[in-house]
Amino acid sequence: MADQETPVTQESLELVVMKAAKLVTDEILVREERRAKRNAIIFSVLALIGLGGATGAISLQIQSVVQDEVVRAVTEATVDLRREVDTRTSEVVNASIGAVQTTLLQNELLDDFALAANVIQAEGNFRSRPPGVFVETIRQLVADERIAAQVKFLNAFDIIVARFANHDLQQEIDALHDAASHLLSTRVNTALTVLGHYGERLIGSPYEIADQADVVERIDVYLKAAKGNNYPERALLWEIFIEFKDSSYEQTGVLDRLVESIVDLNERDRELFFTQLERYSDPANWLSVETQQGRELARLIAGLRAIYPSLSGNA
Repeated sequence: MADQETPVTQESLELVVMKAAKLVTDEILVREERRAKRNAIIFSVLALIGLGGATGAISLQIQSVVQDEVVRAVTEATVDLRREVDTRTSEVVNASIGAVQTTLLQNELLDDFALAANVIQAEGNFRSRPPGVFVETIRQLVADERIAAQVKFLNAFDIIVARFANHDLQQEIDALHDAASHLLSTRVNTALTVLGHYGERLIGSPYEIADQADVVERIDVYLKAAKGNNYPERALLWEIFIEFKDSSYEQTGVLDRLVESIVDLNERDRELFFTQLERYSDPANWLSVETQQGRELARLIAGLRAIYPSLSGNA
């Protein structure tokens, strides 16, 4: 059965027209509301732009403030710069004055040291000034390269070291070694004096070599210095003594080769070697009063000569 069509009446047409009109009206209202909002924003912006006439005045005020700030900053910077210049100038001036004062004081100390050393040399003792004072003075002066290079200082230095060794002032010589071994080892005669001092202490001691590590360390500096200063016979003498004592007065292969190397010395050095050997063979040859140190060295040389008859004379 076919569907029946619904008839279109006047009422239905009016209803459709009313609904369409309402939809159009609603859309127009929404558009107008949006337009009103946009206009409000635009008017607000335009209102701000309307202040453009005051822009020139504002720029002038800003420029004035900036100029004031620049002037203030420059002024402060200038004051700071002047203060810095004054401070640095004062530092330079004070440093220069301090350097001059230090130089004058060091020169005075050097003159006093040289004079006191000459007095000690003349008197042969330390009654006029304790040894410890000389050690402290040398510590101060040797730290100044300008002073340490002066002949006046070096001559006085040599005198004091010789006197310390002559009086067997072990602590003082150790202190000088610790403070100025670089100087001691380059002063030829003084280096030989210190080598002899440490050799006598090491060999003349009743203690074993192994128990005297501090002395061994120090004497090694002056053994090298003797060789470097063209005194190989002095170094060889003490090397033979040290090896013999360290082996408990027994013959060793190292000792054989050391004694054999005496023939490698030139004639003058060989003579000096035997002169030193003879010196230590009897305490009376080098000590005003016999000591244990002298006896120990004499016994060592006697033992060497018993094993190596060639050491009994300049062969």
